[in-house]
Amino acid sequence: MSLADLVLAVVWNLATLPGIAAVLIAGLIYRWLSQNKYKLPPGPPGLPLIGNVLDFRGSTLTKKTLEWKGKYGDVIHYKMGFRRWVVISSIEALEEAYLQRGHDFASKPHVPSLASFSEDCNNIAFAPYSEALRYRRKVAMQAMRQFLTGSQHTERIHQVVQTAVSNLSAQKGSFDPHRFFSHVIFNLIHDLCFGYTLDVDDPNYVRLLSIFDNSNLQLVSFWEDAFPILLYWPTRRFQEATRIVEETRAYIKKHIDQRQKQFREDKLENLIDNIFLAQKVVVEGEDETLKAGFTDLHTRNIIRDIFFAGIATSRQTLDWIFLVLAANQKAQNKIHEEIDKATGGAVPGREHRTDLVYTETVIMEVMRLYPVVPMGLPHETMCDTQVGGYDVPAKTVILVNQYAIMRDPRHWDNPEVFKPERFLEENGTKVRTRLQSWIPFSIGPRNCIGEFLARQNLLYSVVGLLQQLHFDLAPENPQPDMTPEDTWFDLRPRPYKLVVTRRA
Repeated sequence: MSLADLVLAVVWNLATLPGIAAVLIAGLIYRWLSQNKYKLPPGPPGLPLIGNVLDFRGSTLTKKTLEWKGKYGDVIHYKMGFRRWVVISSIEALEEAYLQRGHDFASKPHVPSLASFSEDCNNIAFAPYSEALRYRRKVAMQAMRQFLTGSQHTERIHQVVQTAVSNLSAQKGSFDPHRFFSHVIFNLIHDLCFGYTLDVDDPNYVRLLSIFDNSNLQLVSFWEDAFPILLYWPTRRFQEATRIVEETRAYIKKHIDQRQKQFREDKLENLIDNIFLAQKVVVEGEDETLKAGFTDLHTRNIIRDIFFAGIATSRQTLDWIFLVLAANQKAQNKIHEEIDKATGGAVPGREHRTDLVYTETVIMEVMRLYPVVPMGLPHETMCDTQVGGYDVPAKTVILVNQYAIMRDPRHWDNPEVFKPERFLEENGTKVRTRLQSWIPFSIGPRNCIGEFLARQNLLYSVVGLLQQLHFDLAPENPQPDMTPEDTWFDLRPRPYKLVVTRRA
């Protein structure tokens, strides 16, 4: 029985206000007694029943937890309704939790909105930790790597980038480049998953771009998550979010159904085909646990995770990269020189990557300064455990303040300054491999499965665009506001304009 069902049953059977009050008081006493058996992390005091919900008025998750970090330390505790949340804001505490005690922190919370939007958490991002989940993660990563190796994917990137070069260079004067940068990442993921691309003016792209641009505002932070009883009387905002999710789910299902009709085991043409093959192996096997954890429902949600998560994060990173480079012409010119020397005018490919060291460090520095998902995805403890010397009870929601960790002055020299060279080895010819506090893809058993895909797409997209184009800030705004637009979920650049010219 869910919490919402329990609450409804109590209200239904205790029809008098004194009876309801008695139950609430008993619940508060139980909570107080159970809480006091733990040495919980410090944190802000909350109100009865609602916890710290009102503390977030006029603020966002990142801003408020940064404020609490300054007051209470690197590991803090607060409540949303009756639910405990712990935020980790140092690399030392994070490594203890996600590496040394990785299994303890490896599950995901059953957040009502996330469960609703992922078909009861039957995906990868929000699924409980299990053997079946580990297998689905393995399949997804193997399928992506198969299509990212060799020349096939770099040729695909080149074709997508050439379209972007034509679209960007055709713009006269200053303009907002957002839809064109998003188009690059959208088409790379769309082609990987479904085998074809869309024009920048295609109605499907225009609609999906609108959903991506607004979804981070629409699909997080619901009253229903703090008070699940509201699922029986959902707010208007939750109803609208559900409609959007159903629309995107139908788009994915349409493509999956088409591929199922054309699927041939001896002719794997895209990511869906690889995942179909993996599912076929499971169905024909003898492991009943894997069969139950890899159905058509799971396949649909794996594709949906890769498609939407891959686009949502990388496109905003691309927005940040070109804003930063337009504002730092010295860095942009250095990349131009490196690309020219490395490629000699040839189409950028895997054979050039070892010579694109500075370009890669610029991308990494932008991701450090402006992590587009600054709090990562929530985890949940699978058992009573500890971090930073504090107790963390089972079923506690865990967040990681990646923004704080990647700007921690204890680990980064002048952390607010754009300094790509910090990622170079001492001789300046290689990218540093040991980067303890660089965690845009998280760490541990639930780290992002799309890291390899994202880093490859970003590098070759940036190289392909900068090989042919130069980017300047709009004359009317020579000093753009670099302060992130902090929504509840992400850090996106404020709208900006560029002037794009073809390089000689």
